[in-house]
Amino acid sequence: MKEVKKLKNGNIISQGAGKFDNYCVFIDGYAPRDEEYFNFFIEKSKIYGKDKIYSDFKYIYSKTGKDIDKEILTNIEKFSSHYKNDTIDFERWFTVIYLGMIAEENKKNAILGKKIKGLAMYQIMMGNFSAKEAANYSKGKKASELLKECNAIGIY
Repeated sequence: MKEVKKLKNGNIISQGAGKFDNYCVFIDGYAPRDEEYFNFFIEKSKIYGKDKIYSDFKYIYSKTGKDIDKEILTNIEKFSSHYKNDTIDFERWFTVIYLGMIAEENKKNAILGKKIKGLAMYQIMMGNFSAKEAANYSKGKKASELLKECNAIGIY
């Protein structure tokens, strides 16, 4: 496993071999599921607003490529500090979803790449989907269908 970020509370976020590839994301050796961080964002949107959280996510999304960018990690740390009582939690989950999108971008034969996470975040922040619905939405659907949906809502 490769350490990517050590949080102020001592948590270590890393990337390493998982079931599917070498891009699995871990927090202290544990691989969180999409539903877990989607639930976090839904709960915190009641405090900080969906628009604010989604706007910060969109920044991360727009900058995500196939490789880890230290500048993005620094910016995640900076804007997570605006979530006063939840700074470390936002830094943790924004970093996890960022690394998750990098994994999607590197997945072999993946047509949609990071768009899967982009669509899910849109669904939970703007579409009132539950975390479970958003985490499972793309399963079994054709990439062409999902791509049309992504394009319609500005996920490029």
